[in-house]
Amino acid sequence: MLSFRTTHAITGELIAATHSAHWRGHPLLLLIQDRPAAQPTVPDARHLRVTPIDLPERLWTERPGGVAAVLHILAAGAVHPTRHDDDSFGPDARTLAVAVCYDDIVTAPALVAAIRRVEAVDTDGRVYQLSQLPDEDNAVVIVNERPDPRDTPATYPGLRGLLHALRRQPTS
Repeated sequence: MLSFRTTHAITGELIAATHSAHWRGHPLLLLIQDRPAAQPTVPDARHLRVTPIDLPERLWTERPGGVAAVLHILAAGAVHPTRHDDDSFGPDARTLAVAVCYDDIVTAPALVAAIRRVEAVDTDGRVYQLSQLPDEDNAVVIVNERPDPRDTPATYPGLRGLLHALRRQPTS
């Protein structure tokens, strides 16, 4: 079970992702990991790392079904034995969450606008949904502790599958 401190740190990193320089217009994956802090100030201190995974733009544009479909494809292939992980974070790193950042269009009776979305799933099954309109300074954040499958973003099944596949990866 992730602590409140860890959940809060994940949320903070996802908020920062809405302003990320790594984001180039096409969707971007984020892998969120932690490990014990090198110089802990408290006994259970952990160091959080967010790794952007910039996949080729054609992957996102050539697949029917959009972001959700691509996440399903990635989840199915994430356990391929030739996949190489960046293990520079150390052997005691643990994967906490996976996220996808993408631009979308919001349509409401009085509004049609571009919107930036960040959606994530953590190891406890929490769903994080962030959205930010271009003219707003802050993102709207929803963290759902017990997501109802009928009320989750379309990316939820793919993110959950990808997180599960990444956590099954053998350590080298």
